[in-house]
Amino acid sequence: MNRHQITKIGLTGVILLLLTATCYQPLNTPVYNNASLRAIDAQATGYLDDSFNKALLAFAAARATNAVLSLLQDSELSLPLVTIAVGEILDPLNDLVEHFSWVMLVSLTSIGVQKFLLNIGPWVAVKLLLPLSLGFFLLALWGQRGLRTYAAPVARRLLFVALFVRFCVPATAWVNAQTYHLFLDSDYQVAAGQVEQNAAQLKALQQELVVESEEDRGLWQRTKNAVSGAFSPAEWNKRFRKIEASASAMIESFLKLIVVFLLQTVLLPLLFLWGLVQLFKFLSGSPLLPKIEERIVAKLIGAHPPSANQAAKESSPLSPSGG
Repeated sequence: MNRHQITKIGLTGVILLLLTATCYQPLNTPVYNNASLRAIDAQATGYLDDSFNKALLAFAAARATNAVLSLLQDSELSLPLVTIAVGEILDPLNDLVEHFSWVMLVSLTSIGVQKFLLNIGPWVAVKLLLPLSLGFFLLALWGQRGLRTYAAPVARRLLFVALFVRFCVPATAWVNAQTYHLFLDSDYQVAAGQVEQNAAQLKALQQELVVESEEDRGLWQRTKNAVSGAFSPAEWNKRFRKIEASASAMIESFLKLIVVFLLQTVLLPLLFLWGLVQLFKFLSGSPLLPKIEERIVAKLIGAHPPSANQAAKESSPLSPSGG
């Protein structure tokens, strides 16, 4: 028995062992679910849970702020010559809070999808893609010459896909965690603290500005209170300046939070996944992914990729464009 046959038998034994481990639980745990892999998954889960909690708190803060703004605007309805000024101050903030709520819904959805992929990825990789890859490796070792030529590249590509599915979400989570702690954490902490502080100030102002309804207090009583100084112009001007300052600060804080959450939960994961796909294309040499990417880009821009006949015709030296 020569060295080539020994190597072939050894590789076959390893492949059969890996195939057995995909189905046999006592072997599955040490091979595919060992302590190192569980630590990687736990780290990714912890980061996603932390991001989900931050997004959930921000979403709750946005809804609470929206409620305070609504109450603050409603409380001014019975005060003459004041409602329009307050509305002009609070309307931009109110609109931004509504948009921020939608951004947070997108962020929460993105994190939920990543958590789902993190949970299903190992199963798809180990139970489906890896057995297929190992089966093609066996064909590449023991099949006929023509079958070996076909099976070997398919086995390698399936193995790359299995590794990609297994580790893409943990790798993305790790890169996002490092990016967040280096560049985004300070902005988030400052902006979230300012939102909480200014929301409390607006709520306190709203409670100060509460007036009784038309059924509880007549026009004469409200006019009398205004004349007596309960609602003096100087006091109203002071309160309006507080409302304006709090609204301006909250607009800046919500814009910072929008940038943080869009980068953390949407743009950076998509960018890193795109980078992983490019790396996979480079390592595997598969022509399938470039075709899929070309079709997706064509759908997004509303164009259609040229057919093979059209491409050949355009490249022909007899065509008008070919000179």
